[in-house]
Amino acid sequence: MFDKCVKIRKATVAVVLALMAAVSCPERACAQQFVSFAPARQFLEVDVHLLGGGSGVIQNYASCFPEIREINNSMGGSYGVGAGAVFGLNTFFGLGTELNILLNHSRTDMGVSNDDATSVSNVFLRNRYCYANIPVFMSFRFHVLGPIRWNIDAGLFYQYGLSGSQNQTIFNSVINDLGQLVPRVVKSKPDYFNSKDTFIHSYRRS
Repeated sequence: MFDKCVKIRKATVAVVLALMAAVSCPERACAQQFVSFAPARQFLEVDVHLLGGGSGVIQNYASCFPEIREINNSMGGSYGVGAGAVFGLNTFFGLGTELNILLNHSRTDMGVSNDDATSVSNVFLRNRYCYANIPVFMSFRFHVLGPIRWNIDAGLFYQYGLSGSQNQTIFNSVINDLGQLVPRVVKSKPDYFNSKDTFIHSYRRS
């Protein structure tokens, strides 16, 4: 009895899905070509969008400073909003540009010590930086099914740093002349861009 109920339910679901596909995919839409060079329906397509992803900073500290014994870089979240416009030359190809505002995060942790281990430091950096992002790209549009479209965009972008900060926490332990271990904690929060107080080097806005 249970097997029959399962079979009946499966058959019912299959019929419902088939009816939905028939209603949502009329003959003209289903017959649409995957790649079409027909004239674009709209010459100018405008959109507003939300962005989400990850952000990180690539560095070569360990190869430049032998005092750095261990280093870990972690990617942080990247969130933003933006608006874009695509000029459709045809239904397959278009030229586009956008203006996006992105808030990014990343962090770096490292252990630093001198050769005789009389001074040991643990450094924790938390970066927060906001960019204006302006891409210019070519957009290739593939028509998957009916109103569903797959876009592949390729191009270049320019970024300008608007604001940011670097949260520094440094735990330092030094052995003094009496052989005593003297700990110290230093905290600071300099600006992220064009600041001489960021750790090791500064960051340019562009």
